[in-house]
Amino acid sequence: MPSRPVVAGAFHVHTSRSDGSGSIEEIARAASRAKLAFIVLTDHGDGTRPPLTPVYRSGVLVIDGVEISTTDGHYAAAGLAQSPYPLAGEGRDVADDVRRLGGFGVAAHGESPRAEGQWRDWDAPIDGLEWLNLDASWRDAPAMTLARGLLTYWLRPAETLASTVTPPTATLARLDRLAARHRVIALASADAHGYALASYDACFGTISTRVELEQSLTGDAVADAGALVRALARGHHYAAVDGLAVAPAFEFTARQGHTSAGEGDVLPAGQHVTFESRVVAPPGAVSSLLHDGVVIYRTESSSWHFDTEGNAGAYRVEVSLAVNAGSTPRPWIVSNPVYVGGGERGPSRAAFPEATAPVSAAAPDVPLAWQAEHDGRSQASVDRIEAGVRLRYTLAPGAPTNQYAAAAASAPHDLTRFRGIRLTARADRPLRISVQLRADRRAGAPCWQRSLYLDTSERTYSIAFDDMRPVRLADAARVPLTSIGSLLVLAGLLNGTPASAAEVTVTDFRFEL
Repeated sequence: MPSRPVVAGAFHVHTSRSDGSGSIEEIARAASRAKLAFIVLTDHGDGTRPPLTPVYRSGVLVIDGVEISTTDGHYAAAGLAQSPYPLAGEGRDVADDVRRLGGFGVAAHGESPRAEGQWRDWDAPIDGLEWLNLDASWRDAPAMTLARGLLTYWLRPAETLASTVTPPTATLARLDRLAARHRVIALASADAHGYALASYDACFGTISTRVELEQSLTGDAVADAGALVRALARGHHYAAVDGLAVAPAFEFTARQGHTSAGEGDVLPAGQHVTFESRVVAPPGAVSSLLHDGVVIYRTESSSWHFDTEGNAGAYRVEVSLAVNAGSTPRPWIVSNPVYVGGGERGPSRAAFPEATAPVSAAAPDVPLAWQAEHDGRSQASVDRIEAGVRLRYTLAPGAPTNQYAAAAASAPHDLTRFRGIRLTARADRPLRISVQLRADRRAGAPCWQRSLYLDTSERTYSIAFDDMRPVRLADAARVPLTSIGSLLVLAGLLNGTPASAAEVTVTDFRFEL
């Protein structure tokens, strides 16, 4: 039925390289038993480990990604090159780095009720989100549901896991709010670890990602992985909860004149659009067409079309099934949106706008006298140059012990008359530094910071004070502008490693009115 080849796979899989129980070969065999064509591994890491070359194992294409811990939650990414520095820190910066390295990423665990699993910065430039995370879902199921599941799991593991999935109403609503603003991809993720009560076989039989390709897989692992990652990043896929019912065929398309579009594609607004869908479904399945989260058409027909005026927004399809007679229907198939108008790739929160109306940072009463600052074992030197400062540093080798190096200067007494900082900077290699405001001149005092990416090209950044966050979460959320003692341009272990060395040049350092 679908006009393009469709292959099923699993995204977000952990191996024994991090907190999973199985080897890559064991996991590939489990995926083969579930008749999956591909798996995307996302072991925990910081992006500095070289990704494994794509390979077919047991007939399954294995693609290596990474799950990165940020201060805003976990970010599961694929398709990125090896990072020259550890990816960590704020979610907006990690998402920005993943894009820079050629990959795409999704906020893992969605709106998980568990604080440790929640994504917290929905303004970050994420590429997508997990509308369903199987590992989080079964762990958060009611105790009675889990107790009943223990009686049936050993006979029907996939069906049992599917029965524990609470309809992710909050995360789907989040998806719709995001998609109404910008292009975002939706994934149902296995988050498979191979536990006894959620084995790889059970997870792979419970949910799958069905990717729509331009052409069939060729058997060339590298080429096929490239095609799959591109299709995933573009939203050319839908999710199926196979533990509720096997989803052998589904298609969602849009027509505008002689132009056709599929999931993840964009059509211009203001012109008539006809949406069409076909599905092979059990009796009682209900298909809903949603526009920015609002149901505009609902039917039990397996094949339908619906005409619209082409109003701007995100249009997606849900096919729902009731697990038992009289029970609340649950999402069985969830498509990615077709976008009418807009469709840009994520917000630009991580970018820095050009400064306006700058004034000299060297206030008449408080000149900026830069000095080197570092921990007891690291090395740092500061050279004053025309209109700026040059920091050379080598972090101490050995075990991580809060090594850091910085160029530091006394801050003006009262920063309330300014709205932020403007600077131009470069480095002799790709890295991230932190521009910080410190409550006083003592090392260890509360700090507020903004991370910047640097390389050999000069970049001008405009940092709003309101956009700086506390280094320690326990400190005040907003910068106390009346009591800042120091300015720092700092390199440390958050995005660095022991023994790392670099040269950072900062010029045109100004405060902005």
